[in-house]
Amino acid sequence: MVLTVLAVLTLMVAQLTANSEIAAREAQAAATRSSLRYSAESASERAFWMLLADRRQFRSRAVGVMQPEELAEQPRWQADGAKHRLAYGDHEVAITLLDANSGIDVSGVNPGGRLLTFLLPDAADLDQLETVRRFLDVLVDYIDDRERITSRLHGKTPADYAAEGWPDMPRMGALQMREELFWIDGIESALAILGDTARPDQLMASIRLIPPPGRAFPESGKPSFFSSNPLLVRQLSALSSEGLQELMVARDEWRESGGDFFSHLDPGLSGRLRENHSFVESSVVTIVAEASCPKGTIKRELRTTRHLSQFIQPRGTTRAVENWQKVLE
Repeated sequence: MVLTVLAVLTLMVAQLTANSEIAAREAQAAATRSSLRYSAESASERAFWMLLADRRQFRSRAVGVMQPEELAEQPRWQADGAKHRLAYGDHEVAITLLDANSGIDVSGVNPGGRLLTFLLPDAADLDQLETVRRFLDVLVDYIDDRERITSRLHGKTPADYAAEGWPDMPRMGALQMREELFWIDGIESALAILGDTARPDQLMASIRLIPPPGRAFPESGKPSFFSSNPLLVRQLSALSSEGLQELMVARDEWRESGGDFFSHLDPGLSGRLRENHSFVESSVVTIVAEASCPKGTIKRELRTTRHLSQFIQPRGTTRAVENWQKVLE
């Protein structure tokens, strides 16, 4: 009897010790995550001010061009996807500045036409065309703001959504966030056209951020090349897998060493890239700050999108900054 009681007490003590250790580790992890958040926010703000200083010093915001010799060795802070590393105490923060104008525009009343060009290859067969048209019919009905009892050929009415248990759908208005595309029937089949390796996160990376209500991208609709997802580059310029890989290697090398990006490219490829992409930094930038602890076991990523606007007034130019999106992971 005594041995039984001792055995039970030993198990209870062991369990309490284990629970205490787990609680201590959870508390330490929570404190580390909180500290990493502050490091990411601090680095993000510092990177933003470095960008502002760069924009003030370099009026031309062209990306991928040769810099004057006296400025060639000076580090640049542009929305070009290059990595910058900052240290905050024991934490290292990797900073990437991206041009937010770097995807297909699905805002407004006609996202179907732009998605059609992106999803369908030049040599699309009839089955692929039918798959995309089914998806786009549902999408167009989803954003149609008219009360309807009939739909497009492959579309869906509000009554169809209600019958499926979704009485608050469809949107019946312009998309408010790009992730709404995953609510559209047929998105999986349309994504499959892009290839077996195409993933949902790659699709989202190829879709431009939808601005807040009342805001719009002020520059050209062409997506920035240096901030575009490889899938988007491949689709817009009709590249093979090998050609895309070589181009991405050339882009990474330019981010490391700079110089004239086009000097090492085939003229035909250069022309296609210029036709489908922008090589001038827009006024909407996304700052990605990834903070990690020394062993890299815990990481936090902060993505902040801001619009840098300016207004010409009688007393001079007034600049303003608007936060469009802030996501912490």
